[in-house]
Formats: sequence, structure tokens, C-alpha cells
Amino acid sequence: GESVANRAKAIAVKNEQAGKRIGSVAKSLEGSKVNIQQPVNTFTDSLRDMGVTITKGDDGWFTPDFSRSKFVGGNQKDMSVLINELLNGDINFKQAHELKKIIRDNVDFDKGGAGQIKGDSQRLLKNLASDIDGVLDNTSTPYKKANERFAKTVALKEQYQKMAGKDIDLFDD
Repeated sequence: GESVANRAKAIAVKNEQAGKRIGSVAKSLEGSKVNIQQPVNTFTDSLRDMGVTITKGDDGWFTPDFSRSKFVGGNQKDMSVLINELLNGDINFKQAHELKKIIRDNVDFDKGGAGQIKGDSQRLLKNLASDIDGVLDNTSTPYKKANERFAKTVALKEQYQKMAGKDIDLFDD
């Protein structure tokens, strides 16, 4: 058991290091503008196709209305903030990277609970994160390499956890 726990900790450390590396590369490119308009347009068009209406207030704030939509789950406040960040306009590399993280947090919100994002709604957000990630990878080779390393550590972490079963959290102290 101790050997398994030590390996899990080592994987968690590598994952954390890879996450910090990708964050530092994104921060180093903070001054660079990126164009994520295509992924944003695809996302907002898909939201509208699902029945989500987005209105812009006098103060410039975009308010999504999910009440009559087929969008399932999620934290509506976080989704509202995300939509405003996406529709804000000019965005730099670091901001796009942070948006990708926010999107993934929304997907992971209430995992297994009543507010979990499911089905087409989940795919919509995952596609948005992936499309933004593609823009960032195409813009910067160091980011792409750091991103690939991070993805490998995430996959390893997931495989290791799957091997242990869902009743044991190997990465919890």
C-alpha cells in the first residue's frame, strides 16, 4: 500500500510541475494577443441552437438565459461569467489560457451531482476548451510542448486512479 501511495504522490508532483510549467509559459506570452473568435462563435452559435438566449445589458454585461434551453447542468453564475469573458473582445495569451481552465472547471462542476454538466452540454464546453487549446498550441511551440507534457501526466494520473478503483482516492492525503 505504501508503495502505491508513494507512486501516486510522485505522479501528483509531476502533474503539478507540468501544470505550473504550462502556466508559466502562458504568463510569459501575456503580451501576445490571440484570436479565439472562431471557437467563441462556434460555442455561442451552439448555445443558441440549444435554446440559450444571450442579451446584452446597457452596462455591457451579457446575460445568458438557460431557463428554456436544452443545456443541462452547470453553475449558471460561472457560465455567465465565462460567456462575458469570451465575448469581451481582445484577449491575450494568458487570458485565453485562463479561460480554458475556467471552462474545464465548469465541466468538472458538481461531478456526479445534480448540477453536473452532461451530454451535449458537456461536449459543447469540452469542444470550446479544445478549440481554444488548439489556437494556443498553434500560436506557441513552447506552450504546445508544455501542454503535451501536462496532458501525459493527467492521463497517467487518471489511469492510475482507474486501476485503484473509484472507492479509493489515491491522490488524497
